[in-house]
Parts: sequence; C-alpha cells; structure tokens
Amino acid sequence: YYQQAHILAFLCQCVVTHHPGSATSNMSSPIAQDNCSCDKITSRQFVHYSEELSSLRHAAYEALSHISQHCNDATKITLAEHSGLLESLRDTLILKNQTPPTTPQSSKQHLTYILPSHYQAATILSHISTVPHNHKRIVDCHALAEALAMVAMASMDEETTYCVCRTFTNLTFESVEMRDRLFRTAGVVDALLLVMMTRRENTHCHSGNCGGGERRLMACSALANLTISYDNIVPLFEYPGFLDAILSVMREDMQEKDNYYDQKIRSKLCGILWSLAAETKNQTSMIERGDILPILKHLIQNT
Repeated sequence: YYQQAHILAFLCQCVVTHHPGSATSNMSSPIAQDNCSCDKITSRQFVHYSEELSSLRHAAYEALSHISQHCNDATKITLAEHSGLLESLRDTLILKNQTPPTTPQSSKQHLTYILPSHYQAATILSHISTVPHNHKRIVDCHALAEALAMVAMASMDEETTYCVCRTFTNLTFESVEMRDRLFRTAGVVDALLLVMMTRRENTHCHSGNCGGGERRLMACSALANLTISYDNIVPLFEYPGFLDAILSVMREDMQEKDNYYDQKIRSKLCGILWSLAAETKNQTSMIERGDILPILKHLIQNT
C-alpha cells in the first residue's frame, strides 16, 4: 500500500504540476532553470518544451484513467481529494478551445497529446464521480461543471461526450442538493438536451449505436435525474425548449428502426413526462399543449 500510495501521489502531481496554465509548471522548466528572459526564448525551444510537458501529462492522465476505472472507492476518494487535481482536470477540459500550435510539427504533437488528455480527463471524472462521497467536492470545484457542459456541447468525440454525460448522471443520482445545483449551473441543461437530440452516423458503427445511442441515453438519464427533485419540476417544465426537445426526440424515435437504445431512451423520456405530470401545476398546461397525449397514445398502441 505504501508504494501504491506514492505512485498515485506521483501521477497526480505530474498532472497538477504540468497542467496548462499552472503557476508551478514553469518552476521545473529547463528554460526557467537557465534564467532565460522571455525575449531570448525561441519559438523552437518553446514548442519543444511544450511537447515534452504534453507527453508527460498525457502519460499521467492515461495511467490515472486506468487506475480510476479499476480501483476501489477509497482510492477514488483519494484522487478527488488530491490538491489541485480537479482544477487540473477542469483546465484540461477547457484547453480544447484554445488555439492549437501553428507549426506542422507542433500541430501533430498537439493532436497526439492534448486531445487524448482531454478525453482522459473526462474519463477520470466519470470514474471518480461514481462515489457519492466525491459529489460535493466535484460540484464545488470552481467552473468544473461549466467546463463539462462546454465539452458536451462542443465535442465531436462519442466517448468523451459519453463520459461527460455519465459524470452528470452520477452526480445527480443520489443527492437532491446536487440535482438542484447542477440544474442551476449555466449550460448544463442545454448541453444535455443537445446531446440527447444529436444523432450522428458513425463510420465505425457498432450494433445498435449508429446514432450515438449510448451517449444519448446517458444524457437522458441525467435529465431524468434532474426531474426527480421536486424543486426542479416546475422550472424544468418552464425551461425554454425543454419539453419541445423531449417531444421532438420521441417523434423521431417513432420513425427510427427500433433498437436497444431507442427503447431505453423512450423509457427515460416517458419517465421525464411522468415526473412533470406528477406536479399538479403542470397538468393543465401539458394537456392543453395538444401534442403530448397523441405521442403517448401512439407509444401505447405500438409498444
């Protein structure tokens, strides 16, 4: 255990010390050690050093991703409590929107190291968020939830988006407080709705997942969790575009060839409608819309 704890601490420190924008990242820089002034640092030196840090950071992220997937809850708690780790994961998620290097060599390195680290950061969060003890710490981390929402809306990678939605599903699974806070976090609901509504035809299509079914199902699960909180039911019903998005997906699924994910998504969406209808303040408006009952009738007759 002593050796394992030190390995874990070393990997976390690699991520924290060398994450982009870290105040400590330049302390170990060979450029800083040589006391070189900024005007003497060539672009070639900067690119070379940046690539070294990217490589080290990616290796640490990959190891932590594997550990977080297979470790016990105590180790996941240790990861979440490591000073600066959550902030480093947040900064890596945000990094994707920064301008990539412009030189051909550095551009290749950027794709090799930065983007996989971006995916690994989302993966680590999806794993450590399975422990309820970590939920408050993750949500308390400044701008981390907003960064996850931003990635969900911008990422074209199925696995990264799935990990983000899984993190939101985990965080909203037990605690009413976490559901309420995430519902009120800017971008979270919009991001989940966008993922739920976005179908993509993948080049490498696995059975039943050609439209990103696993990713969309996880987004539906997070949205369904948000509706469990009593304080969220009316605000969600009144949330601009929320009910329209739910009904739009249900209509589309009626026209799609039925598969495993379509069935699961339909079940989640029906659960959301049930939660909304359980609040008496919503019932009259739901009936007066005129488009909910026909969809439910169609499902009853064709299921």
